[in-house]
Amino acid sequence: MITGAGSGIGKATAIAMADAGAAVVVSDVNDEGGRQTVERIVAAGNTASFIHCDTAIDDEVAELVRATVDALGGLDLAVNNVGVADPVSDLHESAIEDFDRSVGITLRGTYLCMRAELAHMVEHGGGAIVNTASGAGIKNAIGMPAYTAAKHGVVGLTKHAGQQYAARNIRVNCVCPGSIATEGMLAAPEEMLDTWTKLIPMGRMGTPQEIADAIVFLLSDRASFLTSVALPIDGGYFYA
Repeated sequence: MITGAGSGIGKATAIAMADAGAAVVVSDVNDEGGRQTVERIVAAGNTASFIHCDTAIDDEVAELVRATVDALGGLDLAVNNVGVADPVSDLHESAIEDFDRSVGITLRGTYLCMRAELAHMVEHGGGAIVNTASGAGIKNAIGMPAYTAAKHGVVGLTKHAGQQYAARNIRVNCVCPGSIATEGMLAAPEEMLDTWTKLIPMGRMGTPQEIADAIVFLLSDRASFLTSVALPIDGGYFYA
């Protein structure tokens, strides 16, 4: 089950998981984008279905997990990939509603998904979860106080759950992407993209596929001794 899979990292991850042999439930608030992801997966001969869900709403998340279990016969793997940023501003000038929206969707939404996913996995013998955090979850996104706080919270939830559920055969990790060439990122002004790219030691942005590949690894048995990990995927930017 992959949230935020109508575009960007979520879409790339859904396709990569399907190519790796998983039956996939694609979820998003963007019905058109989610269905296009499903069409791409099915056209390749793999299995996928779409379920609309606003992950900031508890009842919708609970229904998403129930519907996923009905569709697939269970839930072994989950990717929580929904998040929104706040407009760039100094903290003292930021709008409270922007903070509430960013934290509500990014952090609370991840919490709600994990809560429902873990309840099923505890009852059914285990599983693996990967959350999409951000480089802003381990360093600072300048001018984005809510996004920084929310993504730090996602890393915190990951580390907490990874340790708490390790003995119950459930692994929980997160990826921390840097600048990734998603549709939203590429919509930024060209001079801004150029500035961001010059900050990356590798000299380029990452691709959604590179993040998807890391998520597939973390969900696989090849990562069987990894939990509570916050994995930077940033071309060397945050730790250069």
